[in-house]
Amino acid sequence: MIRKATPNDIKSVADIYDRVIDFQAANGGYMSWIKNVYPTEKTASDALLLDTLSVFDTNGIIAGSVILDCIQSADYTELNWKTKNDKRDALVIHTLCVDPNYMGIGIASDMLSFAKELAKSLNCASIRLATNSKNLGAINLYEKNGFSIVGY
Repeated sequence: MIRKATPNDIKSVADIYDRVIDFQAANGGYMSWIKNVYPTEKTASDALLLDTLSVFDTNGIIAGSVILDCIQSADYTELNWKTKNDKRDALVIHTLCVDPNYMGIGIASDMLSFAKELAKSLNCASIRLATNSKNLGAINLYEKNGFSIVGY
């Protein structure tokens, strides 16, 4: 079940960030995340305060998380998006991650579906996100879920 995060979830989310970083490092993954730099417990806490952090809760165990807001990176202005909407009209996906112990069972796709439904309910014209151009697992996930690459 995907739900809004609570203060009790922050430690679990931060632990998942670290496990994902370790998993990627051990398996030749390509992420821009750096342990103890980004994302961190503070990343999750800040998102909780802004009410933008959601978690995938499987019987009381946090198996994934995502931050959903309308904050676009300055780099986004240089990309050729399919929609030319105002920055407030796009939902942005940040720090989508799944605990390595729960990878491969559809949690990330479920969280992307959740983001699509949220964007629809907010009348957003688009959903935007960024990933490392060498992170083929993430790129495949996004394309499988209907997202298009607009830049590298």
